Amino acid sequence: MGRPQLATTLLVALALFAPKVARAQTAADKAAAESAFEEGKRLMSAHAYAEACPKFAESLRRDPGLGTMLGLADCFEKNGQTASAWGEFREAAGAAARKGDKREALARENATRLEPLLSKVVVRIPAEADIRGLAVKRDGVDIERAAWGEQVPVDPGVHAIAASAPGRKDWQTTVNVAAQPSVQTVTIPVLDAAPVPPPVDAAPLTPVPAPPPEALPAKTSDGRTQRIAGVAVAGAGVVGVVIGSVFGLHAKSKLDDSNANGHCDASNACDGPGLTLRSEAKSAATVSTIAFVLGTAAIAGGAVLWFTAPHGEQAAVGVAPSLRGVTLTGSF
Repeated sequence: MGRPQLATTLLVALALFAPKVARAQTAADKAAAESAFEEGKRLMSAHAYAEACPKFAESLRRDPGLGTMLGLADCFEKNGQTASAWGEFREAAGAAARKGDKREALARENATRLEPLLSKVVVRIPAEADIRGLAVKRDGVDIERAAWGEQVPVDPGVHAIAASAPGRKDWQTTVNVAAQPSVQTVTIPVLDAAPVPPPVDAAPLTPVPAPPPEALPAKTSDGRTQRIAGVAVAGAGVVGVVIGSVFGLHAKSKLDDSNANGHCDASNACDGPGLTLRSEAKSAATVSTIAFVLGTAAIAGGAVLWFTAPHGEQAAVGVAPSLRGVTLTGSF
């Protein structure tokens, strides 16, 4: 079997094996999701909303369901997280509409009821501050360029706004969002240039003497170890390509979800869930690109190791004097 056929066989085997793993994980996740959901309900009954909401979120992550989405939204509201509750009710309404579930009306009513109570933050970037490579984050999560200057619903509390760019000093501030409806604006300043580190003087190099001729081995490796290393590196590259494919599909799925149910419109203006989905799609696309690049490089590196490995031993020849004249000695 040639090397291209071997790579194809590995990819097909991984594709056939993946659904079996997913089914096993789904069965385990359903049990864990049910346990987390029941614990969330127990904590809600005890009015421990701050502890209950992560339980509902974990249950939803492991086994998405409309009932869990509504439970999480209700928990967010009782915990004072109005923006998170509003976004979750909207997402639940969209999921119910796709399934034709009658709970769509309840979810939309709750989202509509919460909308006037939302507090919002606007992150404004003046033209002079919009430098090359500028990245703006809220609470450690990237704010997409489409959301710059937009009123984005946020939960009450303290939020960190940070900005960074290559060759510039990082900038950060905090904004305290009140529980009452309000709109607060944070303006990103022109980032200061980062100081250039002084050059490091290179230490003088000490010449390394060449080994004497007699210390050199008479024989060279047959290349077996190098070829094994080549196969291992190429195999890792195949795994990287597979990972890149998986994350690429995941990124496309998140992007499609952000465009569904009115989360994002044609001008890329998005609501809270849409922004989250866009951010997740961007992260998955970044992982996909890195995995593809590293995987392709590893496959190429493995091929180089394989095809440049020496084959067989080289002959070593020597000349020695004898009583009869000159004698040739060596090993082949």
